[in-house]
Amino acid sequence: MSRVGEEIRAYQERVVVWARRGWQGSDITLESETQWSFSGGFLYSLTVITTIGYGNIVPRTEWGKIATIFYAIIGMPLFLLYLSNIGDILAKSFKWTYAKFCLCQVCPGVARRRALRAKRRARTEERDYQS
Repeated sequence: MSRVGEEIRAYQERVVVWARRGWQGSDITLESETQWSFSGGFLYSLTVITTIGYGNIVPRTEWGKIATIFYAIIGMPLFLLYLSNIGDILAKSFKWTYAKFCLCQVCPGVARRRALRAKRRARTEERDYQS
């Protein structure tokens, strides 16, 4: 039983040493592994600005980490602005779709409300014109 414990401890120490050297846990050796392909870099940049987090791909150098910080400081507000604009566009398109397809012209309740709104608009326009 003590032999098994010693083997497990030795294995754990080897894993810790290799992890400190940059091993990511895959079976591919570190030299032949290409994490920073175009798709990997694109995934990394999206996970940073969407505030999801690093994931498995992280910069190893200090300059890479510093560049990530500045990229996130600039990229996160821009991404939130982008989401806000996309939300406005989607809201307007859903509102238009609902108005065109769900509020039918023939339904008596809807037709009555539209007629009342048209009368109110005409009255306010008359008052504005006379003033």
